[in-house]
Amino acid sequence: MSRILTLNYEYPPLGGGGGYLCRDVMEEFVAQGHEVTVVTSAFSDLPQSETSNGVEILRVPVLARKGQNSASIVSMLSYYPSAVRKAGELLKTGRFDIINTYFAIPTGPVGNRLSKKHGLPNVLSLMGGDVYDPSKTLSPHKTPLLNRTVARVLRDADHVFAGSSEIRRGALEYYGIDREVEVVPFGIKPFDCLDIPRAEAGVPEDRVILLTIGRLVARKNLDDLIDVIAMVKNDYPVRLYIMGGGPQQEHLQQRIDEQGLQQEIVLLGRVSDADKARYVSASDIYVSTSMHEGFGLVFLEGMNCGLPVVSYDVGGQVDFLIEGKTGYIARLGNTREFAEKLSRLLADEKLRREISDFNRQHVRQYYIANACQRYLQVFDELIRNHSSAA
Repeated sequence: MSRILTLNYEYPPLGGGGGYLCRDVMEEFVAQGHEVTVVTSAFSDLPQSETSNGVEILRVPVLARKGQNSASIVSMLSYYPSAVRKAGELLKTGRFDIINTYFAIPTGPVGNRLSKKHGLPNVLSLMGGDVYDPSKTLSPHKTPLLNRTVARVLRDADHVFAGSSEIRRGALEYYGIDREVEVVPFGIKPFDCLDIPRAEAGVPEDRVILLTIGRLVARKNLDDLIDVIAMVKNDYPVRLYIMGGGPQQEHLQQRIDEQGLQQEIVLLGRVSDADKARYVSASDIYVSTSMHEGFGLVFLEGMNCGLPVVSYDVGGQVDFLIEGKTGYIARLGNTREFAEKLSRLLADEKLRREISDFNRQHVRQYYIANACQRYLQVFDELIRNHSSAA
């Protein structure tokens, strides 16, 4: 049994895909008999400490966090001293074998400092936006101070995992490091899809249902998706559900209203896990016009329920999407090509069924247990080497 101290500035219900992925990995570690403690950010009335599905969660105070969906620069910076203090107290007890740090920025420096001070190996998990985010003015890859910080974190970690080849490429290309960065697809927890009538699911029976999931931020590039729907709506009866909250919600609703797409596009906001499962199960096609995805867990969740996928060609999702097999891939920013490929699926129900059958099988190799197996192998090696050196 390994005793794992995990550091992540965002952990559910805070944040997006990186936090939820971390949660799934930690719960799988616990299911396999390991002990896990997570040090993350506090927010609102979330308890300072709790145990959820066997994972001990400790939340430390941060400044200026205004919502669950996104963190401010101040909140990310203030996580550092709070996490160093709290995790340092835990490490003094000698109860941990290894540190697992999620996100090079802002969590990476916490893991590096604690690893050096307490002499424990530190495994860094890169999520994507901490390496490269084309939508952010302060993306680490083009901000000198952040770039140097990420480079130092990458060099100092005992082992570095990337969730996709795209993340690995960014880490090696932008930060001038010469070291191994191992790609291990994270994956999803297996789950059974619901089998309920559309009327009960709350979606119209006379439309092809499209779904996209994610925080409403610039990187998701949902303006392009709105334009795509405007292109296809006169030829095909579609309804797009956009699931997630975030700072662009008002802007997106304004664009929907301006184009008269209120019947074709619905902003759902944040939804419960139960409602998410209901919409995924009731949908026909998963769509994404994101500028960049670190990995793309929501694509796999859709594929698990048999949804064909139409996506742009940049991001971690290209590791598991296959043109013509899992759906279709369009060139980044080419809304016309995206609309044309989406139309192939909208026009052909038989084709959708064939891809649906393929995706249900294809997704199985990306279940979370596979990623955790490799993580735990590395943990064991590092712990043994550390014990021998001591």
